[in-house]
Amino acid sequence: MTLFTAGLVSVTFRKLTPEHIVDLVAEAGLTGIEWGGDIHVPHGDLTAASRVRSFTEQAGLRTSAYGSYYRVGQNEPDENSFDRVLETAQALDAPTIRVWSPLPSMSILLQTTLIESRNWPPLQG
Repeated sequence: MTLFTAGLVSVTFRKLTPEHIVDLVAEAGLTGIEWGGDIHVPHGDLTAASRVRSFTEQAGLRTSAYGSYYRVGQNEPDENSFDRVLETAQALDAPTIRVWSPLPSMSILLQTTLIESRNWPPLQG
């Protein structure tokens, strides 16, 4: 099992479409993409997540993570609930979800927590 693969975070190219990002990643010889939940694959948009997963895999790439921008303990119970984040990550087949940890000051560099999502059971509605 390979622990590290070369890839990029989609939000590096905020203004580009997911299709264009996949083309660039493949052309660069990288293998993975962390898809951003704030722009390229919004929370709860399972149609977009499935579409992005499909053309990512067709290009021989993989989703390395879902960059959710979810703030632990700060997002509930609004439209960015963790259930929506988890459903989207599952539709992308993302092995991890990047979330922001709660810290007292936004001036401090926020640390991320990776949550293993592949082994989680499907959400029950």
